[in-house]
Amino acid sequence: SLSLAPVLPLVMNHFRVSLLSLSLTVLAFVISVVFLPETLPDAVASQNRRQQPSETSTSEETTVATTCRSSLVVTSVLSMPFQKVAILNRTTMLQLLTVGAFFASMVYSTDINLVLFYMEAHLNFRDQDIARLFFVSGAVGLIVQVVLLQPLIRLFGEKWLLVATFACGSLHNFLYGISKDQTGIWAAFLLSQFTHLNYPLLSSFASKGALETEQGRVQGALSAISALAAALGPVLMQSIYDYTKDSIIFGPGTMFVFAALLYLTGTIIVSFLQVDQLFSPHAVASPSSYDEEEEA
Repeated sequence: SLSLAPVLPLVMNHFRVSLLSLSLTVLAFVISVVFLPETLPDAVASQNRRQQPSETSTSEETTVATTCRSSLVVTSVLSMPFQKVAILNRTTMLQLLTVGAFFASMVYSTDINLVLFYMEAHLNFRDQDIARLFFVSGAVGLIVQVVLLQPLIRLFGEKWLLVATFACGSLHNFLYGISKDQTGIWAAFLLSQFTHLNYPLLSSFASKGALETEQGRVQGALSAISALAAALGPVLMQSIYDYTKDSIIFGPGTMFVFAALLYLTGTIIVSFLQVDQLFSPHAVASPSSYDEEEEA
């Protein structure tokens, strides 16, 4: 879909493309509501329902205790998101994954939001050039994700493949920054398809750092951190662009060089992941599980 979408402006005007995008979005919403099945396992749903009364009573007690002071209510509401994402602070592995995902999302949002404007403004890309670029890179991405992902995991292992994708992200953003013609952008776009392997790998690592009943919480917290980074990334890079677009070294590409440094930092961070932490049941076990083991 990413490779075919840029071709549409070649056969439609931009208004019709917008209408088509709106129609597809509405269709996706209808399909999600009507046809998508429930994926939560029955056992997990039953456990959550058993825990619900105590959680509700705790919530009611908290509400009664804070009604006298509206400031406490506001503090409680504002602190709730931080309490939810605190699960990512449980183990060193999750902490490293969170920092790595933060840098990756910050740079990725910059790449998808600013790189097209950069190519059109400074490297003379037009609709036809962008369509060809996305079509070829999308085809390469399909091959990488579907055909090469599993062989690469078997060859390097998940940890070192993740490190390699971060290093690849640093390289392709550096190419964005130093490219003076379309050839460098083509090379960077093709390399970026290998960088995109870090998203399924990060999710895989995160799922192994939590109990079965906490998969949704961990993945949701990781998505929340990534969304925050995605909001900050373009703002930060645009500021760097405004201050450095007339510099004599990298010029307007300085923001991508800075993005490469962020990815390089992420590469160093994820290299400290310890594989043995992923499969340690005590690394993610809750206090109640220890009590059950002692009673047994």
